[in-house]
Amino acid sequence: MAENPLLDALPPKSDYVTYLTILEYNLTVHQLPTLHEILQDTTLTTNIGWDLVHLLLPLLPASRQCLQDVARLGNPREVVLKVTELLELLGIEAARERAASGEDFEDSKELDPNGAQADDTTGEQISSDASQLSSDENNAVPPSKEAQFTTLLEMLSVLHPRIKTKRPSRFLATALQAVLPAHTFMQSDSAVMGAVLGLVRALSSASRPSLPSRKSSAATQLTGHFSIAPDPEEDEDALLATNEVTSQNRLLLAFLTGIIGHYMSSLTSNSDIPGLAWCSRLQEKLHPQKIIPGRKASSMLFAEEENLQERDAVVGQIVALVRDLKVDPGELLSVITKPKADLPEGDEGLSVEADQVPLHHLGSLFILSAMIAASTLLDVPTSLPAIRIFPDYAAIVSNFIGEKSMNEIGSENEAVVDAVLFLGFSTLSQNSDISPPEDVETFTTFLQHLSILSAECPSPSLRYHAHILNSSMLHSHPLETVRLAFIHDTLEHCPYENLKGSAIGWLKDDILAAESKVKLSPSFKSTFLLPSTFSKLAPILFPDPRKLFAAGTEHEQLLAYFSFFLAALNLLYLLLSSASFYVDLDIKSLMHQHHLRETFLLPLRDMSRKIGGGANMAKAGKRMTEMELLESTTQMVEEALTKKGL
Repeated sequence: MAENPLLDALPPKSDYVTYLTILEYNLTVHQLPTLHEILQDTTLTTNIGWDLVHLLLPLLPASRQCLQDVARLGNPREVVLKVTELLELLGIEAARERAASGEDFEDSKELDPNGAQADDTTGEQISSDASQLSSDENNAVPPSKEAQFTTLLEMLSVLHPRIKTKRPSRFLATALQAVLPAHTFMQSDSAVMGAVLGLVRALSSASRPSLPSRKSSAATQLTGHFSIAPDPEEDEDALLATNEVTSQNRLLLAFLTGIIGHYMSSLTSNSDIPGLAWCSRLQEKLHPQKIIPGRKASSMLFAEEENLQERDAVVGQIVALVRDLKVDPGELLSVITKPKADLPEGDEGLSVEADQVPLHHLGSLFILSAMIAASTLLDVPTSLPAIRIFPDYAAIVSNFIGEKSMNEIGSENEAVVDAVLFLGFSTLSQNSDISPPEDVETFTTFLQHLSILSAECPSPSLRYHAHILNSSMLHSHPLETVRLAFIHDTLEHCPYENLKGSAIGWLKDDILAAESKVKLSPSFKSTFLLPSTFSKLAPILFPDPRKLFAAGTEHEQLLAYFSFFLAALNLLYLLLSSASFYVDLDIKSLMHQHHLRETFLLPLRDMSRKIGGGANMAKAGKRMTEMELLESTTQMVEEALTKKGL
């Protein structure tokens, strides 16, 4: 029978250090069954287990059983430190790879609870040790970082409950500080999220079902019906400190807010499904008549598509766990209504003192939104804080939309935008009284954030939702002068032409609303029904297109201004067609005083006709239709003028 160095050198034939050296140079995939039998010796595994983890990790998945042995029988305090060290290394290596590929990982830095970085020298040494086992014989295909990450988390799930000390939260805080930044660089697939939530489930008093089993590259968790060795360094009086359970739960709660922040931010979609599409699903529930016929509603997509169901399942599991950890929804609201600069950071990130452990800013937004979504979309009974549009929701918009600069509005993560807009809609659905601040500038700044978002967000659905929410907020202000001033400012100074088109829509809505009030109460007076109002607005409502466009740029500029000009033409047609508007607003004088036929209508008709028939437009397809629509609308307005004898 051939000699086996792993058996021949077993202590006491050699000391532990020598045996580890022999293992390092003789360990192969084929030797793993033998090592598994050897590791059943609790005394041996207690002494050498901590130094085997970095040797076994590159041999995954074949080495999983041996890693389970180390987690069950090794010295839990020593092994936890080694696992934590390897998690830090995974985060560093992944960060280097992302930096080398040119990817921006500022968002990941935000989710790091303490900003700490593992020592590069330590990481390089661990990497060097592990690389000795990466020969073709041992591991032709190195395990993915996700496979290593999930295995290390599964080990932590076994190790931490084994530590018997008065303050196990000290070990927990150190481990979670390593897990969270490493997780930000992992692909958040079902295996990774299952391991993360399994860790929290194992370390808390919660008893929740695991995520639905799914096929993945990672095997099942390292749990089974095997004996677990006691802590060899157990404190004789290892009774938990009175606040220890609270501290551990607080650490896990803060950890979960960081996890959901990264998970939600990592979600992508090719079919305009931002995050969990809370906005669209709420609108579909509140206004089912607005669902476009022939187009699948978002709620239907989440009921049918497996990947979207998985999103719901993961977030549902996280919300269930934070509930079990006694999250206070009022605190979540307090966190997200404070500027990020005012929140604790640095080493305070996962303090072991329960009252000093801050919840993550971004994760708190997602968890509160998810809890409200469960209540509004699924009718789950939930105790939720009362959110006011001012100052609460306005602060949320300021903190998450254009946080650094209004020039950056529209570049936010789409899941973040969806959550922010969803909170606005859900708040309005509960109470339409926005109670605007006395400071008009605060109100207009709030509207400007939503306005720019409706113009610049890449997602069509989110642009639409931002527009609807912004319109609702504007029309909810009780003072006509404030609404008119915002509309005027948008028309005159806004650089986004599609927003100017929206402003004309707001104006039209206010005119129609004022007319309805007059019909109910003839004595009602409205700024929006004064001829002087339209006389002041006319130059910016109906500008001369020849003065707007530089020579040679008419083609591109007219396309850019399309939505604005179309909205202006439709408004003018309304004012001419309505007998009451025509008389009350003195549209006849308006046309003559500002020469609107000569300076607005005819130049616009001629320009759209010329461009629409040109060679450029022959190649434009859809844009050709836009020019035709513009031309036909000008003709419609001309006919209305003719009927009025103008």
